[in-house]
Amino acid sequence: MRCCGWRSRWIWKHGVGPAAWGLRKPGCLAWWWSGGDCQARWNVPLSCGFASLSSNNRWPSSPGAIQHGSRPAHLNAQSNRSSRCGPELAWFCPMKRRQGFIGVAAGVALAALLWPSGPETSRWGRSLTPQPSQVVGTGFHLTPSSGIESSRGVLQERPPRPISKFASLPRPDPRHESKFARFLQWLEEYETADVGQRNQMEDAGVGLAQRRREEMLELIPSDPKRALELSIPRWFRDSLPESVTGLLETPFNARGHLMVRAALPLPGEEEDVPRVERILELGEETYRAYTYGRRLGESSRSDVGLHGVLLEGIAAVHERTVRVATREETAFRLAGQSRDPVCTVSGQAAAAADAVLVEHEGEESFVCGTPHAEDWESALIAESSNRFGRASEGPVLSASTYTEGLKSLVLIRVDFEDKAGIPFSDTQAETLVSGLQNFFDENSFGRAGFRKLGDGSEVTPTLRMPRTSAWYGTNDASRLRSDARTAARAAGYDLTQFNFDVIWFKKVSGFKWAGLGYVGSPGAWVQDTASVGVTAHELGHNFGLEHANFWDTSGESVIGPGTMVEYGDKFDTMGSANAGSKHFNARYKSQLNWIPTSDVTVPASNGVYRLFPHDDPASSGPRAIRIRKNSSTNYWVELRQRYTGNKWLADGVTLRWAGTGSQATRLLDMTPGTVPGKDDAALLLGRTFSDWKANLHLTPVAKHPTTPPSMDILVQIGPFPENRTPSVSLSAPVVQASAGSELRFTALASDPDGDALSFFWDFGDSEFQGQGPTANHRWATGGEYTVRCEVSDGKGGRASAHVVVRIGNPSTFRISGRVLTTEGLPVEGVRMAASSTQMTWTDSAGNYVLTGLVGGTYSLKAVLADYAFQPASSGTIVSVGPSRQQVDFVAAPPSGVLTEPIVTAGSVWQFLDDGTSLGTAWRERSFDDSSWKEGAAPLGYGDDNERTAVGFGPNSNSKFVTTYFRRVFQVGAEKAYSAATLGVRRDDGAVVYLDGREIFRNNMPSGTITSTTLATGTVSGSDEQAFFNVSVNPNLLSPGEHVLAVEIHQSSRSSSDIVFDLELLGSVVPMPAPPILTVERAGEELRLSWPDGPRAWQLQETERLEPTATWSAFELTPSAVGGRRILLIPMREQARFFRLSDKAAARSLEER
Repeated sequence: MRCCGWRSRWIWKHGVGPAAWGLRKPGCLAWWWSGGDCQARWNVPLSCGFASLSSNNRWPSSPGAIQHGSRPAHLNAQSNRSSRCGPELAWFCPMKRRQGFIGVAAGVALAALLWPSGPETSRWGRSLTPQPSQVVGTGFHLTPSSGIESSRGVLQERPPRPISKFASLPRPDPRHESKFARFLQWLEEYETADVGQRNQMEDAGVGLAQRRREEMLELIPSDPKRALELSIPRWFRDSLPESVTGLLETPFNARGHLMVRAALPLPGEEEDVPRVERILELGEETYRAYTYGRRLGESSRSDVGLHGVLLEGIAAVHERTVRVATREETAFRLAGQSRDPVCTVSGQAAAAADAVLVEHEGEESFVCGTPHAEDWESALIAESSNRFGRASEGPVLSASTYTEGLKSLVLIRVDFEDKAGIPFSDTQAETLVSGLQNFFDENSFGRAGFRKLGDGSEVTPTLRMPRTSAWYGTNDASRLRSDARTAARAAGYDLTQFNFDVIWFKKVSGFKWAGLGYVGSPGAWVQDTASVGVTAHELGHNFGLEHANFWDTSGESVIGPGTMVEYGDKFDTMGSANAGSKHFNARYKSQLNWIPTSDVTVPASNGVYRLFPHDDPASSGPRAIRIRKNSSTNYWVELRQRYTGNKWLADGVTLRWAGTGSQATRLLDMTPGTVPGKDDAALLLGRTFSDWKANLHLTPVAKHPTTPPSMDILVQIGPFPENRTPSVSLSAPVVQASAGSELRFTALASDPDGDALSFFWDFGDSEFQGQGPTANHRWATGGEYTVRCEVSDGKGGRASAHVVVRIGNPSTFRISGRVLTTEGLPVEGVRMAASSTQMTWTDSAGNYVLTGLVGGTYSLKAVLADYAFQPASSGTIVSVGPSRQQVDFVAAPPSGVLTEPIVTAGSVWQFLDDGTSLGTAWRERSFDDSSWKEGAAPLGYGDDNERTAVGFGPNSNSKFVTTYFRRVFQVGAEKAYSAATLGVRRDDGAVVYLDGREIFRNNMPSGTITSTTLATGTVSGSDEQAFFNVSVNPNLLSPGEHVLAVEIHQSSRSSSDIVFDLELLGSVVPMPAPPILTVERAGEELRLSWPDGPRAWQLQETERLEPTATWSAFELTPSAVGGRRILLIPMREQARFFRLSDKAAARSLEER
């Protein structure tokens, strides 16, 4: 659509500012307008009937006030800013609506004189005169025939470019996204077909769209990002029949609310209650929302721009505020246009090659490149930022009116026709509000709290809900809150006078949570309890806090691979919901502005920093230390002193991870795998925590009797490549005494670099001491105890030594040994455990002693982060009575561990697919599966890549829920695995048993599993191809025959597919090569020597070298010199043969 011809111009002025009309070329009207400091330019093809400016063939009432076409209200997203100029409107500068009316009227009159008599046609032969069926937003206006016209811009000739609109669509992976790929293939064929062919293709398209819809319903919850990538955009659908488009997801780009809601499950319901869920509100409609990326770190957002897709009550919400079109979509939308668009940000013409189409709240415009799109989006995000006083890591701002000050609270009591009666008394309400005031006042150091009942806070009488409790229990809880608030208003309560509201009611069947609350927005539900802790937990969500979680590494390390355990921080009410001493953690208090930024220490250099307790309301000064881990995560260090019964918190600091946004915190356990569990999570005085990737080392070095008590933390941020390890030995004049006697120990320590050393003492009876090179201790109970001393240089260098003391006359036994690397170097700090309650650690020489063992058999385990371990000779099963020595282990870093398949992916499995309920016997080795079918994995149906198809029953709408699989495998006699990993590919849920013992459960509910138990969620997208991994106890893989039994469960009987595959991998530490025995003559003696190493080799001799020879061990002990074992024996006349043990390769020599 181009204008060619004249360049004549008329100039006219009116009272409010100049305006100019000009005819540039025949059939093309150009209008320039300026008023005050504002200018705009409209270029209008006269033959278009001004359709590109208005959906009703009228000039807009003012520049920028463009009319919307007919759309659903909640998708229209007409901003109240759309009638004024701003960064999102395509204008040169801010405008005033009252200017320009006279010029517009004159323009209309002039246009009437010049209006052409016939319609203009495009190069495709279509009329351009009809009105568009829909016009969205301001700035640029879309019609089905003409594409996009700018409401301002510079006319510029450029040739049309043939662009395929299919280039703008992402290509599904035909292997894993076959239903999407097949529909897209049909779509391409449909677009190129003639009318007759299209009619014949419609039924096929409906079927493909229906199957695609089923897959999209599973993909949105599991992978919303990919769901959005595969969605069909709105502008693409115009040529499709309604029978097809009605089955597709509906795009939205609108202003709405994205509410984050967190739940506190009832005991026993943890597996069935989503910890965090999101609700999308668009007008009066609500959807269960799923998102990703940046939005996962956000709390509730009200009245903000959102975009994504909707389908059957669920929504995939894009992480970005602005929809940024792909370059292919932008190019297609611009194809055939007669001028370059104008950038919304700069106000300048954007070259077509650089232009990017953007959409916000339904308004489409262009920017001249991705950087301008990001700038515009950043401004919009800042405008809709959270209501908190400051971001958790941000600068000091004024006190937040949302998180500080005395708050008015309304408790709305409700009952139901089928569950009538007062849920809680007035006295309980008064006690609850008083408890909340005390808890929040203490946590905030007097900065926040709640008004008393009758003095700003209120409790309503019991209000009858319009529906039964049974009805609410099967619907979303937001309906209960909406009805409760409506009833409160009808009862005369002005809810605008309250900052927060809590809906208070007795147990509703179907609600499996004790409490529910919006994150960062008012609104909480408390069910069947008047607990201050539960209510404080939900109001903590309202204030903006997420759950306080725990980083679980299964006891293997402090910060290694693991999983986040929701509610796992037992010291925080956002984890345990008990109020009292369980204060919100220091990071959360900082987020709420209760600990100001000035009292959060961010170390600028290495040194000692003092920390005061944040759980003492009288405390002031530095109450948190924040240290960067990486670009997205910080360490938060805090001191607590309210836990008077916890000796570890009294003499240590706790560390948490927290994102740089408002994400949940994760408690770190500084002593993973120990008997006290999380109780001893603190980093104790004298001990050093090291994050080697972050080059960070933290050491509490002193505790001071200030009021309140304070602690000094040594912060060292490296790297320290030249740092050398200190050394230590222990002196104990007395190591045997009676119960109650005091023994004294002295650590003789030194550091080759002259660094100051910290000391930590462990007395083997759960008691410890954190300061000084000397220690005194008494044992109340007789027994053997391993006393250990650790010394640290604060830079990651650590040494330790131990001594065993004997109190009384115990009858227990020991296991002792050594842990060396494959190169024969000692490994310090390995946790050696004989059981879950009996453990110790190796010292700097690699030695360990486990004491206090009663006679019996123990499964010994060695654990140290980044190492794998294997017994040097005797295996991991050790029997004591008497004591055992030389139970040695070989350690190898991951690079030195060999991983080999035990059961490979794609193996052949026996399977049963007839819907039978098998009970439990089928899991055992003894079960006879000879009548089952057999096939290679992947096994399943409904996808394209199964090697073996399994049956689902006679009714495709009511398929069998469970399919059973078994495989027998062997472990060789020579195998001794140091670790094992199970990987399971499952759609939807799976339970795996090894020799009848459950070792894996994924996407399945807790409790007893039967053949009719449904999986807890659907699986789609990349999750259908993924192997979900879990560690398996290698002791279960002893030499011999084993069986794996697996049951795969559907999430619903109408599910379209299942899939199963499995792999089992074992880790083996390569044993060092056997040593070579060297025999040399040394005068009248023989000198026998061999390399020292991690295994204790025994020297043996015989006089006859034959299969039935008897080998005898030497009673003499070899000496250790220069890394070799040496033994001198006298020469003899007769021949003798020698070897090193009878368990490794030996070299026999004849003496002559």
